[in-house]
Amino acid sequence: VMIALDGISVPGFTTAHTPNLDNLLAQGALSLTTRVVMPSVTLPNWTSHLTGSGPEQHGVVDNGWQIDKKGFPAVEIDKEGYYPSVFKVMKEEIPECKTAFYYNWINLFYPYNKKYLDEVSYLENDYEKAFDFIVRNQDLPTLVFLYSVHTDHAGHAHKWMSAEYIKSIEEADIQIGAFIDKMKKEGLYEDTYFMFLSDHG
Repeated sequence: VMIALDGISVPGFTTAHTPNLDNLLAQGALSLTTRVVMPSVTLPNWTSHLTGSGPEQHGVVDNGWQIDKKGFPAVEIDKEGYYPSVFKVMKEEIPECKTAFYYNWINLFYPYNKKYLDEVSYLENDYEKAFDFIVRNQDLPTLVFLYSVHTDHAGHAHKWMSAEYIKSIEEADIQIGAFIDKMKKEGLYEDTYFMFLSDHG
């Protein structure tokens, strides 16, 4: 499960009260010094997370990338014109695996070939839908990308480190905590790897 919050700065993360993320991260590894890829904008950074490559390889160098509107060529593309993603790798290496992509910023989805995704949901109770997807597919290898842009919107609208921005991080933490609690009650937590990711801040 890839928990993805947009626009989380290190000062914002360390200032906000995030007991659920803190508990999760205490069981693993955390870096507060990892640098963003350049340019430090949303789509190139998330594409780098989901492809394991930098913009100089995947070709997404701004937030306006679309399959028919590329400003910079990728070093490799599939027959539909998409750079390989983690979803493609999973499907090719483990054909029975199930993949899902939940998001609430429309441009985020553009760089990925839909044929490697079993469920895609835009703006529809994504934590609930992700949980249901995991439960339905609990006997299969499963990869879930669970993204929210609300934290980034709060930073842009009210300024980074504003009270509204910090509150948005804390609200996201509450949602994440409820999701993790449901995973525990369903007996799915121990067999799940979690990644907490952001793009810039």
